[in-house]
Amino acid sequence: MAKISCSTWSYSANTFRQWWLEDIIRSISNIGYRGIEIVTQLWPLIDTPFSERRNIMDLLRSYDLQLVCISPSFDFLNLETGSFEKEVELLKNM
Repeated sequence: MAKISCSTWSYSANTFRQWWLEDIIRSISNIGYRGIEIVTQLWPLIDTPFSERRNIMDLLRSYDLQLVCISPSFDFLNLETGSFEKEVELLKNM
């Protein structure tokens, strides 16, 4: 397991708004990280077909990056609008 990883949240600034997930994966690898956390609020993988999710894993392998965490959106933190159970189920599906 990677001891130090980088989160895609680091790329949430407006500077990176036009970047695709692949651009961020490449950048994280080029910096020298070996692990990555994907924050689903920024790149909603639930809307990504399963075959494309597999492509993301292939892409990570091609850049020698280990997926160390998939973080949910922040909706579940709001007790009025979110659902912890729903978020956990979405993450399991991913």
